[in-house]
Amino acid sequence: MDSHIKPVCDIKNLDTLTALHEWATIHHTTVTYLGPTLENRPLYGATRDHYTRIAVAPGPNPHPPPLMWRSPLEPG
Repeated sequence: MDSHIKPVCDIKNLDTLTALHEWATIHHTTVTYLGPTLENRPLYGATRDHYTRIAVAPGPNPHPPPLMWRSPLEPG
């Protein structure tokens, strides 16, 4: 990488949620829930400046989407 090019964003996946929490603590930031993956597993992330680290937690998503159904026959 050229020394005069400034990175815009640096996103990396960490192996565990524990590693993500450790990274966040070292960089004085917080871990937040980002949403489910395509496999419906919970995805968490932490950002400091242009660095973002993410980790997928084991198990099912603890924040399932609400069950909603709207009739195509009703307005609104």
